[in-house]
Amino acid sequence: MTITTTCLQTIVNHAETINLNRRRVIGIQYTKSQIANVTETITRLPWQIKVKNSAYYDYADPATRALVEQLDYLDRRYVETISFSNNANLSYFFKYQGDLTPSQQSQLTVNSFTGNTLVLNVNSANISAGRYVVKQGDFVQIVGFPYPFTALGDVVYVSGSTVTITTHRPNFIDPINGYANQHVNWGNAVEFQVFCNNMPTYTFVKAGNTAAITFDSEFQLYEYTGNLVTNINEVVG
Repeated sequence: MTITTTCLQTIVNHAETINLNRRRVIGIQYTKSQIANVTETITRLPWQIKVKNSAYYDYADPATRALVEQLDYLDRRYVETISFSNNANLSYFFKYQGDLTPSQQSQLTVNSFTGNTLVLNVNSANISAGRYVVKQGDFVQIVGFPYPFTALGDVVYVSGSTVTITTHRPNFIDPINGYANQHVNWGNAVEFQVFCNNMPTYTFVKAGNTAAITFDSEFQLYEYTGNLVTNINEVVG
């Protein structure tokens, strides 16, 4: 039997607050004369997404029973894919800011991705000079791979057969898995592969002939990056 879960997506869809964390692992040591020595442990900068649900779930609702069963199954062990484009109330999250139309976006494919440099083939996208391919903070993701990257700066198309985007973290996708000529997801179309590393418990609050369920803490969603081999020289923390 195949177990399919959409429980973390349900939690995201009911989010009251969402906290994002992608801080580097940095140590700061001060000398006696108060000179700061800063060191960094190079990691894959996994996305950490903390979601708070204030909603009460009606235990009499079969969807609630299914939700808690899926959460208990998932626990802190299994991974689920989530997106912020599945709910109209969250569609503003990570919204694409550039000038490319959906048709033009669908034409661009991956040429190469080395370090923080993602090169895309323009193909037949017919982009006018001066148009923004991405703006700073826009999300891109190679189709078929679960890792979103963000653009460190604006990219304006000038001319030529390729465009280059500098990403917020280096590429760690094993090229053996074949991302050349793959298409790209843009903006809030990207997906995150996450597990919940704290998996909250839940409390039943009696309400007439049923009960309302509340979760006892926020959901700490952590991007899972452990299933592909790195192709850059790094110490993975």
